[in-house]
Amino acid sequence: MRTSETVNILNATLTVTPSSTTVNEGNTITWTVTTTNVTDGTTLYWTDSGTTNSSDWVGGNTSGSFVVSGNTATITRTVALDAASEGTESSVLRIRTDSISGPIFATSNTVNILNA
Repeated sequence: MRTSETVNILNATLTVTPSSTTVNEGNTITWTVTTTNVTDGTTLYWTDSGTTNSSDWVGGNTSGSFVVSGNTATITRTVALDAASEGTESSVLRIRTDSISGPIFATSNTVNILNA
């Protein structure tokens, strides 16, 4: 089983689509990554470039990795339910090919996070 592989960005395509454009605090959202010409078992990386920070997410992650299988992968995150009235925040996932600081290959639409 492969744990990582460099993606040939000349022939590969990736799209990242959130399950909704809004989510309330305390709820979960899933992004689906669809690929072509990316080998099963390839590890890709995501970073959140929205206005949220680590305390806005259960588990505190603002970046991570995932493995492509069958031309697809999912990233599921739960928004922390907090008492602060922060106004609308946003999450935008960027998919990177070789590390959480590597080149950006795909960007999701914005997901607005609403206070509960």
